Amino acid sequence: KRIDMSSFDFHDAEYLNSTFCGCTSLQEVIFGEHNTSTIKEIKNAFLNVGGNGEFTCVNADFSSVTSMENAFKGASATAFNLSGWKTQSVKSFQSLFQNCKQAKKIKLSDYDAIVFGGWCMAGGVTKLGWFKNQIAELSSESKKIMVYMVGASPAESPDIPLTMERNFSGTEWKGVKTFYCPGGLNYDKMNFPSRFAMKMLAKSLTSKKDATEKDKQMAQMISHSYDISDKKYIEPILAELK
Repeated sequence: KRIDMSSFDFHDAEYLNSTFCGCTSLQEVIFGEHNTSTIKEIKNAFLNVGGNGEFTCVNADFSSVTSMENAFKGASATAFNLSGWKTQSVKSFQSLFQNCKQAKKIKLSDYDAIVFGGWCMAGGVTKLGWFKNQIAELSSESKKIMVYMVGASPAESPDIPLTMERNFSGTEWKGVKTFYCPGGLNYDKMNFPSRFAMKMLAKSLTSKKDATEKDKQMAQMISHSYDISDKKYIEPILAELK
């Protein structure tokens, strides 16, 4: 149930992929201070761990890790304690906790800061309604509540502040801090309905009789894949958490 690797020297290692995969009874992993700082990938590292109890692995230095894909996929843990993990270089969290069906609902009131992220679509933010229902009872408490939105528009777009505010009531807007992180579009990873919708939007913008220069620029931008993401956009969020 417990693996202590605090004395291991991983300084020449770069991959921790699938290391604990299939250790279904494992509930605790201990790493030494900074001894995992050179690891770059932990894909599938903790597949199926948990043993139907809480899984604990605290203060892990994964500051060089760029991919955590499927790290806890299929875990049977009812809760995860990963406090103190350094993951500032991670670029991919794909399927991080996929199929963790035993995990219990977390109690947000136990946390001093709560950060929610969703992607923008048609003026809304995915799953934001669910999140607002979760935090409604915390509005009177001294909690840091933050929402960041990822979208295809550049950070300097004048429409962003208004779009963000429209997603909250007056009371909600006063109790939450919002951030915008430009992302981009990747047509290769979109399903057919999404690709079709984007193509139709681009076509509608260019075919407008009174199309403005802004409409034409937007149509040109969304007609192909692009990436305008940058780590600098999460710096205000990190600063707010300090």
